[in-house]
Amino acid sequence: MNDPIEDVLNQLRQKPGVQKEHFSSNFLNTAGDVLEREGFATTRLFLQDKREQSATRRAAGVLLEEVLPVLESCDRIRQNRGIGRLIIKSLPALQTYRGGKR
Repeated sequence: MNDPIEDVLNQLRQKPGVQKEHFSSNFLNTAGDVLEREGFATTRLFLQDKREQSATRRAAGVLLEEVLPVLESCDRIRQNRGIGRLIIKSLPALQTYRGGKR
């Protein structure tokens, strides 16, 4: 039996935005905390607001378009949003190194 969380991590590793974006750890921590406490709908609202700010526009877009749909597709994460929080906070660890850069 496949681990559904490993499947989610593999899907996220394939996302171009996840691979290219330089995420602020503070931004990821806040987004992950909102997801865990408030759920997916509130997290989308939070990210849509952050998309309007130049400092967080690209990172918020990646989370909205690439990360949240994958997290929300997993029953286990919908049942335990703390797992989604951990995955969001760990996105830089999913990035592969190319030529010494993330």
